Amino acid sequence: MAGDEELRQAFRELATKVSDAKQRIAQGEVKKQTSLRNEKSSRLAASQLKELGDRPTYHGVGRMFLLTSSSSEIERHNKEADDFKQTALGVDKQREFLEKSMEESERNLREMVSQKRSNDS
Repeated sequence: MAGDEELRQAFRELATKVSDAKQRIAQGEVKKQTSLRNEKSSRLAASQLKELGDRPTYHGVGRMFLLTSSSSEIERHNKEADDFKQTALGVDKQREFLEKSMEESERNLREMVSQKRSNDS
């Protein structure tokens, strides 16, 4: 009956791992959606600044505003948009890793069950 206890333990570990992975995937999706929304906002701000031409603009930093050029603000917004896009890509990679990890755990558990059945027969 030691094999049954091993299977029960493996099922518990798998259930915990799947639950944790699903939770992390859901959190990642929220983070991805936020990043994509922020990327869109930064790209929109950069395009609006391009339409204004070369005028002095103000950048809010905490409770103060800094006078900057339009080109530096456009560059800053484009960099922010690229950073948000990289964050979204990182979330996708993490999701793929978690899904592969879950599949591997399930496959290992199936192998353990099939070995148990073949040993019992």
